Amino acid sequence: MKVAIVGPGIMPIPPTGWGAVEILIWDQKLALEKLGHEVLIVNTPNPNDILKEIDSFDPDFVHVQYDDFVELVPHIRYPCAITSHFGYLEQPNKWDYYGPRVAEKFERIKPNVFCLSQGIKDTYRSMMGFKDENLFVTPNGVNLDLFRKTEKAEYPHRSIYLAKIDYRKRQYLFQGIDSLWFAGNNSDSRFDVSKRWLQEWSKDKLYNELTDYGNLVLLSDGEAHPLVCLEAFAAGLGVVVSEWAAANLDVSKDFITVIPEDKISDMVFLESEIVKNRNYSVENRKEILEYAKTFEWSNVVEQHYVPAMERIINRNRDKVAICFIGTGKYINFLPKYWENVESNFLPNTEKEFFVFTDGELEGTPDNVTVVQQKHLDWPYVTLLRFEIINKAKKELSGFSRVIFMDADTLVVDTVTEEEFLSDKPLFGVHHPCHFLGMQPHDSHPGAFETNPKSKAGILDGDDVSVYFQGCLWGGQVPYVLDMVDELESRTQKDLDNDIIAQWHDESQMNKFFAERREDVHVLEPEYAYPEVFKQSCNFEPKIVHLAKDNSEYQV
Repeated sequence: MKVAIVGPGIMPIPPTGWGAVEILIWDQKLALEKLGHEVLIVNTPNPNDILKEIDSFDPDFVHVQYDDFVELVPHIRYPCAITSHFGYLEQPNKWDYYGPRVAEKFERIKPNVFCLSQGIKDTYRSMMGFKDENLFVTPNGVNLDLFRKTEKAEYPHRSIYLAKIDYRKRQYLFQGIDSLWFAGNNSDSRFDVSKRWLQEWSKDKLYNELTDYGNLVLLSDGEAHPLVCLEAFAAGLGVVVSEWAAANLDVSKDFITVIPEDKISDMVFLESEIVKNRNYSVENRKEILEYAKTFEWSNVVEQHYVPAMERIINRNRDKVAICFIGTGKYINFLPKYWENVESNFLPNTEKEFFVFTDGELEGTPDNVTVVQQKHLDWPYVTLLRFEIINKAKKELSGFSRVIFMDADTLVVDTVTEEEFLSDKPLFGVHHPCHFLGMQPHDSHPGAFETNPKSKAGILDGDDVSVYFQGCLWGGQVPYVLDMVDELESRTQKDLDNDIIAQWHDESQMNKFFAERREDVHVLEPEYAYPEVFKQSCNFEPKIVHLAKDNSEYQV
């Protein structure tokens, strides 16, 4: 695979000093390359430059490793996931800053998320309404080969608190423990730099000198999956951690001690636990080094990241049938229709076009199947749409999804798999006239059929909260084919009774969707932008329903 990893664009990758995310990105790259994958690190703060670099690389997968870039995800044309390293993800009560700025964007965009722990996955699901299929547990890893390891610690009676010194890490609380030493860039005015402070360590210093200490302490009040704990194991050290720093750790191990939050301020208890853990750790380094292999980057990437990426990629590689009805003069729309759908619509998905026409086509692309269909007079050319599509029922059954898109539509902006596809079995587009509340409905589409004698007539109990546009609909194959069968039958029953629903096939479809609204994914009206009513629209087009006469798109 070709994998693009997007960094924060704040520090160089790899960093020379502190910068856990940057180290993680670098080591992830090395592990992927070790497994034979090609990797590009994109590390710039400019969103436009990020997108340009990704497009130039043309990757199979994009991993965004910075939550501030979540708004870029809908604009990335490739299978994609994002990781947040925010330390308070499992504590929504501490989201005063993060929530309005970032979490609300995650909730709105609903990207694929690589979660650093099961607890974080649970938070996305319970607090932001994510579905399981968009969440993947992908823990951090560590490069074991970088660390010097000794059988005996040089300072067996010293513990080290290795982390950026700030409010979240809480180092100042524990400076009364005489055997506890501190290393890290200091940004906390409460911290006394005269007390056992080793200043900031370079990465080389960390790799070479961490093994000299008895154990590591990390008692912060918020963490995702702290890299420093994995680095401690790689150097042969046990760890004493807060509840919030224990993600993915086997707490049954004697060299892993978790301090309950209600004991954080009990210095007598805390010092006793640190000493107990340190004494065990200095005598059992081989056991710790063996446990460290659990988090070796190559293993983590192979067991967690690659399967998650492949699941997302394969999901985006659905084979989709696009149905185009172009009889009479409507066949003239096909060349530009095909060109735009092929290049701009679901760009990473294999598509085949089923063209229902009475025309003689020559030189059609390999992914075009022609189904002969005589031209019907108005309104039957639209009314009998389901009957027409049903002619190819057998062929359509071999696809994962079927999508109908009117001949007179044009994809004018990239429509990605992430933004368009859903796990719901059916989808439709909120009709722009209904969305905008345009009146009167007897002259503008957007009103449900009210004739109780029609099979399209709305009844009490039907969900009429959304009226759908008939120019674009579809979904998963078995559900779409069942719908087409049913609506062909209902339409024929209406005709047998000399009834034609007000908005023809659209009325029938809306009745069907109103009966099973929970199965229908609602797309916003920009996917059926009405060129004829463009002066009334307060949204930008993604797919335009063309004005048949005098279209500015010159089809």
